[in-house]
Amino acid sequence: MAKASKSKKNKTSSYRKYRDGYWIKSRYLLYRFWYKFLQYAELDPNRKVDWAKYDGWGGPAVVLNEPFEKWWEKRWKKLFGVRQLTNNARYEIANKKARAEAIRIAVVVYEHRHLINAKDNRPIFEALNAKYEKLGGLDRCQRGENGEVLYRNGKPLEREIQTKDLNREVKRYLKKANSFLDQVCRGEFG
Repeated sequence: MAKASKSKKNKTSSYRKYRDGYWIKSRYLLYRFWYKFLQYAELDPNRKVDWAKYDGWGGPAVVLNEPFEKWWEKRWKKLFGVRQLTNNARYEIANKKARAEAIRIAVVVYEHRHLINAKDNRPIFEALNAKYEKLGGLDRCQRGENGEVLYRNGKPLEREIQTKDLNREVKRYLKKANSFLDQVCRGEFG
């Protein structure tokens, strides 16, 4: 039987104490992203969500029209919470090591996919950089006065290399977003 200790070092459970005597398997933010990708998958005419895998979620009409916070408050205990650490939640994040920051960036890139260009993704990167402080691995860069990436990991970058780097980062996050969309269509996430 798994026990949770007060010290994170000695914690033996993968669950997090949430509230009302219930535990949830993952961070609240990851469930929010699951909900967001489920909405996008339902709205995508090229994808088909298997709603039979989402018993208790309320169906497409609820998921598309209800704000996450309101939806969460009505359903989190039944869908994601457990009282005993030996129990399994009805729905769990598939990847136990899911990183919220990487998923957040995938959401943002997907939301701005109309800016993606086959030759140069600098416009999407600059739009996202203006709105958000960092985009993926490019947060390790040193920038010039005009925001131009000058060094990455201590090495100078030519503009051509910068463009390749930006394109690779944006394509990687768009691919990740599409993978999440495919997952939620099958009733899983992470």
